Amino acid sequence: MTCGFLQRDRNMFLEDLGQRLRERREVQRLTQLDVAQVLQVSPQAVSKWERGENAPDIVLLSALARVLGTTTDWLLGRHQPSGDDFDGTVLVSSVQGFTARCEQLQPREIAMWANGFLGQVTEATLTEGGIPVGAAIFDQNGQLIGKGHNRRVQNDDPSTHGETDAFRNAGRQRSYRNLILVTTLAPCWYCSGLVRQFGFGTVVVGDSQNFQGGVQWLRSLGVNVIDLNSRQCIDMMADFIRNNPTLWNEDIGEQ
Repeated sequence: MTCGFLQRDRNMFLEDLGQRLRERREVQRLTQLDVAQVLQVSPQAVSKWERGENAPDIVLLSALARVLGTTTDWLLGRHQPSGDDFDGTVLVSSVQGFTARCEQLQPREIAMWANGFLGQVTEATLTEGGIPVGAAIFDQNGQLIGKGHNRRVQNDDPSTHGETDAFRNAGRQRSYRNLILVTTLAPCWYCSGLVRQFGFGTVVVGDSQNFQGGVQWLRSLGVNVIDLNSRQCIDMMADFIRNNPTLWNEDIGEQ
């Protein structure tokens, strides 16, 4: 009888844990592949966790909680997640466990990973009342150099776009030629000028449908512009523009 009770308790725990994992992943707008790549496990393993068939190794719990924007206590059913720890979860692992593999990856593969997390920046910006555009700068090994998001409303500073915020947070660099700028929205002419001025070799764009900015101009200059055509970024920006036309036109300099 005791073994039966223990097995039933275990199954209930796994089902509850799986439900929590799936709930937080969907809130963060991450795929099972996004989570798997950060933790260096297979997508099938993440799927089994969410179905309650298995539990993640205890050594992964802390990183898993950070990726999902919560705490290990909440994953284990002890309390509700905090709503204000977004900065700790944005690009949280600094390519934790990812850097070693990046030597064999192409910039597009690095960007596909990064793009999944930039959505967290834009979600948080929406709650602050700003423009939902996020950006990050990586080196060719996948190491995060700087990240940021549009703060022109929050800081009353029209120069603080997502790309310029990430650029400032990256600090001084000897060269930008081998750095990768990842941005949720195609860079405007102002930010495209920054890319040109400092010689970024690769720019990764989440959405160029809602706004094309200087993408074609940068390509004509030889910049490697990779358009992910991310449905997450496209839908989020379209919703924002539809609901905030005046603020959007102000941001892009339209009357």
